[in-house]
Amino acid sequence: MSSSSNNNDDQMLKRARELGIVTAADRYRAQTPKCQFGETGICCTVCLQGPCRITKKPGMDRGVCGANADTIVARNLVRHLVFGAAGHSDHAREMVLALKGVGEGSIKDYKISDPKKLQHLAEKLGLTDAQTQDEKALALFVANKCLQDFWKYEASPCLWSQANLDAKALAKLQEIAILPSAIDREIVHILHQLNMGTDADPFNILLSGLRAGMIDFTGMSMATAVTDILFGVPYPVVTEANLGVLKKTQINIAVHGHNPLLSQVIVYAAKELHKEALEAGASEGINIVGICCTGNELLMREGITSVANYGTQELAVITGVLDAMVVDVQCINPALKEICQAFHTTLITTSPRAKMSGVMHVAFETTSALESALRITREAIASFKRRDDTLIHIPDYKAEVIGGFSVEAMLALFAKIECDHPMRVLANAISNKTIKGICAFIGCNNHRVEQDQNITTMARELAQKDVFILSTGCASGALAKAGLMSSLAVEKYAGPGLKHFLKQLEAKSTLACGLPLVFNMGACVDNSRVALLWKLLAEEMKLPLSCLPVVATSPEIMSEKALAIGCWMVAIGVPVVVSIPLPITGSAYVTELLTTKLKDIVGGYFSIEPDPLAAAKIIDGILQERILKTC
Repeated sequence: MSSSSNNNDDQMLKRARELGIVTAADRYRAQTPKCQFGETGICCTVCLQGPCRITKKPGMDRGVCGANADTIVARNLVRHLVFGAAGHSDHAREMVLALKGVGEGSIKDYKISDPKKLQHLAEKLGLTDAQTQDEKALALFVANKCLQDFWKYEASPCLWSQANLDAKALAKLQEIAILPSAIDREIVHILHQLNMGTDADPFNILLSGLRAGMIDFTGMSMATAVTDILFGVPYPVVTEANLGVLKKTQINIAVHGHNPLLSQVIVYAAKELHKEALEAGASEGINIVGICCTGNELLMREGITSVANYGTQELAVITGVLDAMVVDVQCINPALKEICQAFHTTLITTSPRAKMSGVMHVAFETTSALESALRITREAIASFKRRDDTLIHIPDYKAEVIGGFSVEAMLALFAKIECDHPMRVLANAISNKTIKGICAFIGCNNHRVEQDQNITTMARELAQKDVFILSTGCASGALAKAGLMSSLAVEKYAGPGLKHFLKQLEAKSTLACGLPLVFNMGACVDNSRVALLWKLLAEEMKLPLSCLPVVATSPEIMSEKALAIGCWMVAIGVPVVVSIPLPITGSAYVTELLTTKLKDIVGGYFSIEPDPLAAAKIIDGILQERILKTC
């Protein structure tokens, strides 16, 4: 199996082999064949009597405690979902605490960049006199309301859940009692439920899995909104992606992870230290490049180039010109340590939650953000002086990227055609069958399959079938690197209906760059933008979300966070198609519930299809079915 469908990546994998460097692709092959107990979800390690491995053989069809395959598979899956929800929710908490510090005046290196959105959110969260309040008072109000959603003891649903769902979805979720009332408390309750000797009802456990998904939705909605307040709502920008964005004449700093509090201030520090970079011999100064969701955050707001997504993070180092790899939290391969040591690259951890032994750690605090960023940037400048020119190998290819499509940006675009009812533009395009519907590409890379291939294959196929494509996370990274976020891709891949829709928007827009085939909506937490767009569409079309021709896909799902995203999308009524096997097939009951029966309970469900062309056909069929559906 080739490890990548991208020529740049294949070049660097070949280069790694020449240098004797072990990459994630090599480590994946070394881990095969996979344990079938783990693959199918029937290995239980919840207590120290195990591991218990379940088979159909009499006497081995239950664990020591008596838990059967249905209970074990459900329990294992929901643990994944809770861990994913915890990651996104803790991210949200950090953003909220930064906003609170700005409101209190204790944090000086950040500011309110979008006062209009701050006021709007204050009103949305119940402040009746928001127009008369100053920015700091509004920031404190919004931050405190957010923090209540983490710890409050009242049984009422989280404010952020209520504020970001359409009325029909909200009513359905309240009816089946899966709306969270407080993020931290609900996570503790579910983890308690998953303890040894506690819940053995797989249906009840899986309902808590849906609740874990809605915890994730709550945290993500909060994180996106607060980040927009602090750093600005994204609007269209033109930039580039792929390994070719690295420069021999610049000091290259990669920011990798998920928290924009760090990466945004490194952008500020790089501007401040431009002269020092020139003095060090970098004739064009400092080049900040993004990896993973941190990269998406900077691409959306600053037009910073995207060098890699999750699956290619190690390859950026192997170019020999990456002077610093600065990481915060989530999706950071521990193997970066050894690979950076093979080059001159300084690996710098910054979060107390994500350290590596023997690696430089610069403790990042929001109260001294710029000071930390300046220190990190100076470490990169020092590292630049240690480059070994004999190890430099930068692939030439890079792709144009048009990104920055927040909901606000899309509404502004639609308003050029329908000033008073901008969502009517999208609704009409669906109603008159100009486009078949909307597919959101979410999630990760997975070394089970060729790098990016599932994602790019499905996107091209669906575009040809007139499906409007949105994307987030490392799926966005794949599509950007492949050139599918350019206007040229519209000419090459869009079906006649989709092309007409995009060209109609383009003709009315003031963008000099044209419109891309795929609209990048941001980082993984920004799937909340996708949900908001769907909510507005449901309200415009006066239909429940479970009836709209919308679908999500995670063609290379890997992270527990992506599982949690898929779970809340299913919970609010959206089908989710994945092309990586989920660890559920050890239980026919759990598999049937997630892929079939959930449709009657919440409207959404999972579909699993490893072949990307067949998966695209399933998505097309779902959209066709929903266009014809009577609600």
